[in-house]
Amino acid sequence: MRWIAGSSPRRRLTYGVSDDLQIGAALGYFIGHDFRGADLQEDGSVETSTTNPDGLTDLVLIGKYRLLRGRPGNLALIVGVVIPTGRASAALVNGEQLSPTDQPGTGRWGLPVGFGYSRFLTPNLTMDASVLYTFRFEKDDFKVGDRLDTGLALAYRLTESIKTFPQYSLFAELNDVYLFNDRVQGENDPNKREQHALHHAGRSRAVQPGGGAGDRAVISGDPRSERGPGESGFQAGDYALFVLLNYCTISEERT
Repeated sequence: MRWIAGSSPRRRLTYGVSDDLQIGAALGYFIGHDFRGADLQEDGSVETSTTNPDGLTDLVLIGKYRLLRGRPGNLALIVGVVIPTGRASAALVNGEQLSPTDQPGTGRWGLPVGFGYSRFLTPNLTMDASVLYTFRFEKDDFKVGDRLDTGLALAYRLTESIKTFPQYSLFAELNDVYLFNDRVQGENDPNKREQHALHHAGRSRAVQPGGGAGDRAVISGDPRSERGPGESGFQAGDYALFVLLNYCTISEERT
């Protein structure tokens, strides 16, 4: 099976509980086009079918707690949970249900755990890095492959004073997504192993003081919510241009 095209608009909401604790939620809606499935029959023939699946992705809740701040930089622990709220009943035209990996929602719980780090390299240049490992739980003898997200980003503040708002910045980032094999009845599925390198560049606008370790690099644990439709649309080495509006309720003073 393979995806010909697909997109996954998503929304992420974050809230600063305290100077060192931030919580957030991410939810998306997947729209797929011309998904094709092929099955080998006993007589050697190949049966094919198509579908255009869509639906909500799994809900991801993420918490970040800052463990370290100051001259060495800001280090945060990232812990979350993937809640299987997405649609997991999409089927081909011939009635065959798609595998959990190929659904808008996987129907399985997950636990993202990782770290984010950020620091000033110069008064105007900041570096952000993050690593996040998502462990997926097995259900009905099917385990969606675990996932490893890593990211590195640089941002240059165009606004002269750090205490002046709004602030404008230019940024560039490199994110790598490694998807481990699915497991069916305890055996690896060799057809479900993927790796994507994503390169982003753009500008951002901050309207209020705030931020935390590893904010720029991907740490949400969910470019599609988990894996499958929204990620299979990527091609390794793809480039994308983003214009972001960055708002955060965590306030802090930096000198």
